[in-house]
Amino acid sequence: MMGVGMLLAEDLRAIDLVFSGELGRCEGPKREYFSLLARELHNPAHQLFRLYEETGNVLPWPWVRDHRAPVPASRPEIMETVGRLVGACIMAEVLFPLPLACTFLQAVLRGPPPALADLGTIDPQLQRNMQWLLDNPVAADLGISASIQVPAAHGLKTIALSADMDPETPITDENKERYVALMVEAHLSRAIAADIDSFRRGFEHEVSGSEPADVRCRRASARLSAQTSCACCFAASSASMLTIGSSTRHTLTAAPMSRSSGGSGRSSAA
Repeated sequence: MMGVGMLLAEDLRAIDLVFSGELGRCEGPKREYFSLLARELHNPAHQLFRLYEETGNVLPWPWVRDHRAPVPASRPEIMETVGRLVGACIMAEVLFPLPLACTFLQAVLRGPPPALADLGTIDPQLQRNMQWLLDNPVAADLGISASIQVPAAHGLKTIALSADMDPETPITDENKERYVALMVEAHLSRAIAADIDSFRRGFEHEVSGSEPADVRCRRASARLSAQTSCACCFAASSASMLTIGSSTRHTLTAAPMSRSSGGSGRSSAA
């Protein structure tokens, strides 16, 4: 993944990134490299992370296990590597502009389950629809059932929202609160559960330190929730969460990559 393995072997604060054949060095090329890498991670062609245009937030691509057949064997490893990279950036106070949704980071930090308000971080219209359902009587002919349509290898397929509910169960005033809770869980947890686990393994690998894990997570969660987009630009706000040592600077050289807004952008040696 564009030299990420090479980066993770170094103290990110102590390296200079230099693009082969170019004169720029120090912080400028480093910022550009991470910007290009973040953009590549939510390139729709890879179906790794999805950028929700309306909110600007990023989540792992949903329902991949249903949508792609078979799921690439490398996907858990890639997600774990991204988790390591985000954790390493926190430790090194290096900006990584991947605007991960707060609800995803909350799950990575083993925080409380997502609430209806969190649904607005990826789909404000769906959040408003679910709130309207809670606030108004359900008409008999509304036509909502306890199911959800998800991408499949060919088109869409309908799955039950819960193993103990028939997907044809109509939604009424009596069960609408559970229906809304299951919809939130489906979109923000169930659709990306495997990727949350993989990302968390990598993240926790990098942020392990002298403080108890629950203390670090509470501190990180407080800092993340205070940010508008909870982008991985934690930098200075996370400085007190971890002990950061000093080291000698190293220079890494990356191969030239295209600066165009489309396509995969630059690429570098792994």
